[in-house]
Amino acid sequence: DLQAEYPRSSIDQRHQIVASFEYTTGAGVVGGTLLEGWKGRFLKDWTFTSQLTTGSGTPFTPIYFAPVGDTGIIGATRPSLTGTAPDDAPEGYYANHTTFAAPAPGEWGNARRNSLTGPAQVSLNAAVARTFRVGDRVNLDWRIDAMNVLNRVTYAAVNALITSPQFGLPNRPNEMR
Repeated sequence: DLQAEYPRSSIDQRHQIVASFEYTTGAGVVGGTLLEGWKGRFLKDWTFTSQLTTGSGTPFTPIYFAPVGDTGIIGATRPSLTGTAPDDAPEGYYANHTTFAAPAPGEWGNARRNSLTGPAQVSLNAAVARTFRVGDRVNLDWRIDAMNVLNRVTYAAVNALITSPQFGLPNRPNEMR
């Protein structure tokens, strides 16, 4: 079925929003804060940044392992559709296991490539930086970065093997903090 080979690309992420925020308390040798003295020197040259990234999931293909012809080699093929909706997945699953079945012996399955969508992605990164002015020409920058500040688990892959009891469950988390 050549029509099943022309769906979404594996890197097709339909929606992605990236929002950045930056705030600086003032910069320069004489400019910056409205305060003077040690308080003004302490509050000057700080920079706070953050980046929120959120996006829809990427597609994946359901697979079924079966012998390939009379070769004795077991290969990955596509399953057949049963007619139930793939969106009726149980809570926590990204695919409905009743949507797919093993293809008839000697036939290829009719499920399309990349016909399922994986989990959405959400990440918030933040940073704090300070510039220390040593002289007119020399600066010292200090910076601390925090990745995934919300410590939210996002998944990179979903179990796509239809004969597995974990079919449709996420199986590879992205790195957390």
